Amino acid sequence: MSDVQAQTTAEFTVSSAAAEQLSALVANEEGVCGVRIFVNGSGCSGVSYGMTFVEEPLHDDHMIEQNGVSLYIDPTTLGHLTGVEIDFQSGGETPSFVFKNVMAAGGGGCGGCGSSGGGCA
Repeated sequence: MSDVQAQTTAEFTVSSAAAEQLSALVANEEGVCGVRIFVNGSGCSGVSYGMTFVEEPLHDDHMIEQNGVSLYIDPTTLGHLTGVEIDFQSGGETPSFVFKNVMAAGGGGCGGCGSSGGGCA
């Protein structure tokens, strides 16, 4: 058994549309207890968010229940979720989950990434 830390509040939100979709997806998967939120890299454009199903929580996961969905988040990712709203947009050609980060600074990247002799500071 893992020693998952249960939390009832978080510095991020899950919209009712996203919670409804996540709940439906989890219900259709055998052996799944919730959804893992994770981040990939951090560069000029900020972090990239992702989600996957959880069959067994990791020992250092935080479990947060929002709108009826069990979310599992490692400590590093939890620090990147402040001010984030997870939403589901059904309009357009491809319905998708969207991570809206109200805390992210506006403006583009640093301009030096990918060019020779320059990089992000």
